[in-house]
Amino acid sequence: MVARHSEEPQLRMVWPAASRRQCPAVHPAAGYSVRTFRAGDEQAFLSLMSLMDFDPWDDAKLDYNMSRIIPDGWFFATDPSDRVVATAMCLHNYTGRSPFTGDVGWVACHPEHRGRAWASA
Repeated sequence: MVARHSEEPQLRMVWPAASRRQCPAVHPAAGYSVRTFRAGDEQAFLSLMSLMDFDPWDDAKLDYNMSRIIPDGWFFATDPSDRVVATAMCLHNYTGRSPFTGDVGWVACHPEHRGRAWASA
């Protein structure tokens, strides 16, 4: 379903109410792991955003987005040496029309670590 919130169409996904407390199992590629944010991950995130040519990130932009992350909603994929190689944020996105909605945003994967089915993890 496509909803128009701006000039660009946005995909709207709805998680079934009966499944909201049970997330699917995560199966990353061999040697990789998926975890939530840990204090100190900020610099690895900023480096990845820079590598991916996202809009420039500074402390203010990071603080703003961190204030919108749902509890335990900032994910990192790490390689066998525990380096951050991919990330995604689950952001609360209040609107009057949909007060309990969010976005999966700032999804990025280091080019050397693509093709490992991160989208399904």
